[in-house]
Amino acid sequence: MENSLVSINYSLLEGSRTNRRNEMKVIAVDNYGREYYSDKLIQDNLSEEDAQQLANKKNEEADSHGDWYYRAVKDDHTLWEFQP
Repeated sequence: MENSLVSINYSLLEGSRTNRRNEMKVIAVDNYGREYYSDKLIQDNLSEEDAQQLANKKNEEADSHGDWYYRAVKDDHTLWEFQP
């Protein structure tokens, strides 16, 4: 009986750990802070490490004077949406 409780608790821990791992997303924001450019979702459901790597890669590939800058943010981050 005791072993099954440990097993159940372990499986609950594993599930919550998996959910925490994929709680990031990569977004594109206006490189110049202009409010009339809405943020863009690039990819979601990423681990923190994967999101940061993707954002860094996209920024390295992008023109440093281009319109977009890529950021890794929490999944609950609300994207800016321009509404004229």
